[in-house]
This record gives sequence, structure tokens and C-alpha cells, in this order.
Amino acid sequence: MMVPETKELFLKELESELTRRGVADTADIINDFEQHFIVGLENGKSEADVCESLGDIGEIASQYFSAPAVYSKEESTKENEKTKTGEQSGSTGQKRYEESGIKLEIGNMVACVLLDVLVLSWALGVAISIVFSILVVSISLFAGSISVFFGHLIVILYPFTTISMPFGWTASLFASIALLSLAGLAFVLFIASLKLFIKVIKMIIDWHAKIFTGKAVFKKREVQS
Repeated sequence: MMVPETKELFLKELESELTRRGVADTADIINDFEQHFIVGLENGKSEADVCESLGDIGEIASQYFSAPAVYSKEESTKENEKTKTGEQSGSTGQKRYEESGIKLEIGNMVACVLLDVLVLSWALGVAISIVFSILVVSISLFAGSISVFFGHLIVILYPFTTISMPFGWTASLFASIALLSLAGLAFVLFIASLKLFIKVIKMIIDWHAKIFTGKAVFKKREVQS
């Protein structure tokens, strides 16, 4: 609502708005605002400046509001039409939102099933094979280091044994230590890969649970703990 630029228009519109809203003591309120103009003009302000400083007439009238605003029949009809239009728009928007949400859920379910069939059906098997292959390598290296060490130890303690070693005691000791170190590294790698595999499995299960039930399984437990 535009603010009038003259005292006469401002007071006239303010009085009309107060009357329309059923505000009592309209004359006293108008007299108070006349004083604002008198003081403003004495301080060198123009009527337009005072109008601007007083602000919107509708907001001023709402401060003195004591009864519902009185609208004409035409204004009431327009207000009702606006209300109905807003309600219809909100209902339509909500319906579209719900439909889009259902379509999104169905799309997520289809994507989940396709991922299970096309990717997870073989990827999980490959991941398990890799993880436990690392464990087998670790065990093999550990067994190799023990075999080299004790094999040469037997040759030293029992010189008449049929076991023969292709290199000396010092080389056997270093070879055993090297194999044992590699076995330790392989075992550490196995533990790390196993933790990663378990984490990925939990993420996949949570993803499936959210799509089909709307609730996570493992994340919820972690938060509770």
C-alpha cells in the first residue's frame, strides 16, 4: 500500500481505514497524528517526509485494531476467492508432492534390485575371495618363515639328517625374518580389508533397509550405543 504524500490525504485514508476496521475513538487518533505533522513541520520536514516516517496506514490501523475489518460485499467475495484458491493450490501441491515421493520410492526399489542382480551378486563374492586370499597369503608366508628357520636348525642339530639346505645359517635366518615380516604385513592388510568389507556390508544393508522399510539398521544402533 502506497503512503500518501500530503497531510490531508494521509489523515483521510487513516480515518477511513480505522472506521473500516471498527476502531473506537477514531477522532482522538486522528488528532494525535495531526500533532505528528505539526511537530514534523516545525522541525523543517515536509508533509511527504512526515507521511513516510509514519509508515503504512494499514499497519498503523492494525495497532488500534479492536474488531474484525469491515469489508464490502465485493471485497469479501474477493477475499473468499483468494482463500479458496490458496487452499486448492496447497492441496494440489501436496498431492503432487506425495505422488512424486511414491514414484521416487518405486524408482529406488527398482534401482536397488537391479544393483543386487547386476553388481552385488558377483562383486560380493569377488570381495570375499580377495579378503580371504590375503589371509591365505599371510598364513603361507608365516608357515614358510617357520619352515626355513626350523629346517636349518634341524640340519645344525642333526648333521646326519637327509634334509639339505641350499644356503647357510645366516641366510636362512634373514630369509625367515623377511618371510615373517611379509606375513605380518599381509595379516595387517587382511584385518584392514576385512574391516572395510564389513563396513561396506553394513552400508549396503542400511541402504536396503531405508529403501524398503524407511529405517536404517546399523546406524540406528550406533547412535543408541
